Parts: sequence; structure tokens; C-alpha cells
Amino acid sequence: MAKSSKPGNNTAGYNLNDILYTVFFLILPLVSVPSLIDYTLTPRQLYLSVFLVLAVILNIKHLNKPQKMPLVYFFFAGFLAINLISFTSSVNPVESYAVFSKYGLVFTYFLTTWIFLKQKVLNKEVIIKSIIFFGGVASVITLFQIIEALGNDSFFTDIYSVKGTFSHKNLLSSALMLSLPFTFMGVAFYKGLMQKLSWAVLFLIVAEIFILRTRGVWGATFIATFITLIVFYIYNRKRATRFNFPYRILGFAMALALAILALFFSNSTIQSNITDASNITKRVRFWNSSIKMIKENPLIGVGTGNWKLHFPKYGISGIDESVSQGITHLQRPHNDFLWIWAESGSLALIFYLGIFVLALVKIRFNLKVNPSREIMVINLSALFGIVSYVIFSLGDFPMERISHNVLLYTLIALIFLQPGGKLLKTGRIPFHLTIILTVFSLVVCYYRFTGEQKAVKVLEANANRNAQAIIPAVEEAENDFYNMDSYSNPLRYYSSLGYLATKKTDMALADIEVAKKYAPYNILIMNQLGNVHKMQGELDKAVLYFDSALAISPHFAMAVLNKGEILLSQNKFLEAYATLSYVKPSNSDPRYILLMARALRGGLKDHKPEYGYNKVFSYFKGKNPQQPEDYIKIYREAHRELNAKLKTAKPSQ
Repeated sequence: MAKSSKPGNNTAGYNLNDILYTVFFLILPLVSVPSLIDYTLTPRQLYLSVFLVLAVILNIKHLNKPQKMPLVYFFFAGFLAINLISFTSSVNPVESYAVFSKYGLVFTYFLTTWIFLKQKVLNKEVIIKSIIFFGGVASVITLFQIIEALGNDSFFTDIYSVKGTFSHKNLLSSALMLSLPFTFMGVAFYKGLMQKLSWAVLFLIVAEIFILRTRGVWGATFIATFITLIVFYIYNRKRATRFNFPYRILGFAMALALAILALFFSNSTIQSNITDASNITKRVRFWNSSIKMIKENPLIGVGTGNWKLHFPKYGISGIDESVSQGITHLQRPHNDFLWIWAESGSLALIFYLGIFVLALVKIRFNLKVNPSREIMVINLSALFGIVSYVIFSLGDFPMERISHNVLLYTLIALIFLQPGGKLLKTGRIPFHLTIILTVFSLVVCYYRFTGEQKAVKVLEANANRNAQAIIPAVEEAENDFYNMDSYSNPLRYYSSLGYLATKKTDMALADIEVAKKYAPYNILIMNQLGNVHKMQGELDKAVLYFDSALAISPHFAMAVLNKGEILLSQNKFLEAYATLSYVKPSNSDPRYILLMARALRGGLKDHKPEYGYNKVFSYFKGKNPQQPEDYIKIYREAHRELNAKLKTAKPSQ
């Protein structure tokens, strides 16, 4: 095995660990399975699991020794322990297994990487270079996509088409941001070709970060840069031998960023996108609902991985049309700290925050006690990375992504590698944890990966309304570690649709009740429960379930139409009209047109002034509608006129 070398010393040979880490980071940005809905999330966790299995096999003799670990190890272990306890409050433990396996895998990555570096069976130089290669691969792919977007004019209208290999523009931009600290190290440590490559990757990343127009990354980059410069000034002026910071290069990078910003604000389309506050408004809604969730479950939360299953309980009206119609379901609150707090409780949040606090304390200790240039560069780079990660986490979800986590915990491993600070005896516990968590993640990921692949057939059969194909597809896709699709709809929801379409109501009811246990506030499930009871002739029960869905999303069209149909069958025309009025008048669904026309026809006969709705019904006076389309046309005209009057009306004094 080769000995560890000081960064910049290219004389050291590569050992098996060096090769393994280099290959891992080179391939990581390329890992994706296009057939999956989220084509990077599970594949990259599975990839990291396989990587760590190989790393453990190659290093059993190094890992299976009594270890002394830094205090941050205990905080991470405590975080995992609390998440295990939170399983007891999960409505869907399978989702808890999935998220916990990811937490455990990231912990194992940090654990093994730190031990390998400490025992000098992995070179610092190699891991820094490897992540520079990672950033280079990711940024070059992004560059080609930006050029393509410029060529087809989607750059100005749809920058979201540029996402590299990271599923989403914001995830790409934040991954590039977290690669920056390693390019800083590369510029400072290396000479010749490697230094030139580091410069090239650094400037390409800076340019792409600002071209991608992710405001959270912009803010995190500026704030982290400002804090890093202040810390550098404070500690550098106290040193006997000053470290010359490359201010010219920093100035050039900042000038490049500002030039890109100025260019954007000169374009009205891009400027309006940048200044649009709708996403911020939505996030505030997510956060407010998360706080309600925390207040109701302060000790151990709603269960690891279960935030998305409880969020609808607090109302989803007005967030987004696709959300209010049950087409998509919110997966995360766009704030990692609220996410952990809501899912795993206060103590889990304290342990998680403790990881960052201990890292920052260690950086302060390193800069104060260890005067070398190498220590200065590594710790300032790590400071930038950790601060930018924390800032971005306040409005997004890097914690969910494997690539973001390995970049973060590589930085933390590097700073805790520096001499100084107390190490606590842990015996062989780290080795046992490594084996257990890695194998658990590998098993969970394998089953979830195969489940996700097979679930594609479920979604295709549902989209094609192929009831005969849905049921066997669900049976094939569901397993002990996968029971819910990427949209947070339980697979049993789809099989219930299939059974109901084939008139097997008892089986449809059995499956949809299982689905409701997994996702108790899912409006699609409530609507399906109503449909099953409706087919069984239990109309009162059906209306209760439709009302439950509408309490969460009052404009949920499927439930509105289903309830309206029952009310019309009972000749409750005015109640049906009141229900159907929650659907936008512009809706072109033939079923809506027929039902609303029936409600209007019957309502006009039953209506009396004291019942209300006078302004709409009076608009029909003197008109003689015959066909459903006639009723809808007049109804829409009435709405347009009433809305116009409301806009022009002066506020009351």
C-alpha cells in the first residue's frame, strides 16, 4: 500500500483505494437510469452501496481494528439512533427503511473515508483530484446542454431543460457549488497540468452556477464567499508567515458572475423569472405546514421518510394546480432542517445540527492551532463548502441526494483528519456499523431499484386505462421495501383502480384500504374510496370520502364531480350546483359540462331568492338554453361579467 502524500506531491503511487475512489467519482455524475421517474436518486444510492461493499472487502484488516473516533462520529450515530426510534410513528415504515438506509450509507461513507485517510491507506491528494474530475465531468456535460439550449432558443424560455445528469437544474447547480472547494484546493496545491485543469473547472463551474439561475445557489455562494474571506482575514493576519490569497483570481471570478447577472437582468424574460416570488411563497406554505406537523409531533416526529405522507393533512389548496388536482404530490418541504425536525423530532435535529457545529468548531481550531499553508487551504475550502451547503439547505433539499452528501462528508472527513482534538475510543463498533449499514442499504436499494423499474409498467397501464394489466403489474412491482411509486401513490391504489374497473368491488375496497394506511391524507385514495362505496351503493359513505378529499383540496375536480353526480342523482340540484361551482368554469371536461348543465337546469327550477346564488341565476333571465353547451356558455358569461364588476368596483369606505 502506498503512503499518504502531501497534496501537490505527485511522486506517490496509487494503491487500490486510490483507484477505487478515483473511479467512483469519475463515474458518479454519469450514473442514471433514464427509464425511472427519478433517474438518479436510487441508482446513485445503489452505486454508492456497491462502492462501499468493495471498499470494506478491500480494507477489512484496517476497519476491523479498535478505533478512536472524533466526537462528530457520536453525533452522527445519535442522529441515526433517533431516526430508528422515529420508525414507531411511521404510517409507512417502508419509506422509513428507504430514507434510513440512505442516512446510514452516508454515515458509512464518512466513517470509512475518515478511517482510510487516518490510517494512510487513502491519499488526500487522490480524493481531492477525484472530486475535481467529478466537477469536470459534470460541468462539461452541463456546458454541452447550455450550448444546445442556446441553439434551440430554450435557454431564455426554459432553463430547466439544462439539468446535466442531476434530475433537476437546482440539484445540478448545487452539486457544482459543492465541487468548488476541491477546485480551490487543486489551484492551491498542484502545479502544471493539474493546476490548469483545476483553474478550468473552477471558472467553468462559477460561470455555470450563475448561468443556471438558481437563486438559492447564488445566495449560498455569495454568503459563503463573504464568510470565508472574513475568516481568512482574521486568521491570516495573526500568522507569522502570511498566506497570499489569490485576490486577482477571486476578483475575476466575481466579475464573471456579476457580468452574467447583468446580462440576465438586461433580458426582460429572464429578469421576470429571476424576480418571480411565487416559488418563495410556495416554500413559505411548505414551511408553515411543516411547523404545524412539528407542533403535533414534537418528540419523535411523524416518522423518517413520512413527511410527504402527512403534508396534505394541512391543506394543499392554492399551492399548485397539479398538486391541488392530485397529479403530483409534494415530496419534501424544501428545508432540510424542518424536514428532519418534522420527521424525526427535536433530538434528531439537535444531533444533525451538531454535526455542522462541530465541523465549524474544528475548522476554527485547525486555523488557530495549525499554521501550515495546507491546513489553511483545506479548512477555508471546507468552510466555504459547509456554509454554502447549510445556506442552500434552508430553501432546498441537498440532504436527499447522494452526490451532495459525499461531497459534504468528504470535506468534513478532511477537516477532522487534521491533528488536534480529542479522539474517543469506540472499539470495533465502527466496523460492525459499517457492515450492518452497508449491507442494509444494499438490500433496500436493490429491492427499491427493481420495484421502481417494474412500477413503470403500472404507470403505463394506468395511463392507457388497461385494467387487466394494472393488477399483475402491481403484484410484480410491490415488495417488502417498495410499496409506493415516485409520486407518493401507493401501488395498491392502482390495483384498486383495476379491480373497480373490472367490477370486483370487494377486492378494490381491500386494496384501497391498505393504500390508505400507507398514505392516509392522499386525496386520490380518498376519491377512490368514495368511488368504491358509490359502486357498492353506499352513497352516504361515498360522499363522506369525497368531502374528506375536498377538505384538503376544495377544488379537486375528480371529487367535486363525483360528489356532484351523487347529489344530482338525489335531485339536490342547488347543493350539486354549490359543489360543482368549485370547478373552474373554463373546464372543458365533457363530464363537468353535462353535470353543471343538469345542476343549472334543475337549480333554475328550484331556486328562490332566499337561497342565494341570485347574481348567477338572474343572468339566465330572458334566455332559453336548450343544450348542455348553452347552459355552460351562459354560466361562463355570467362569471366573466361578475368578475369584471368585482375588478372595477371601488373598495367600500
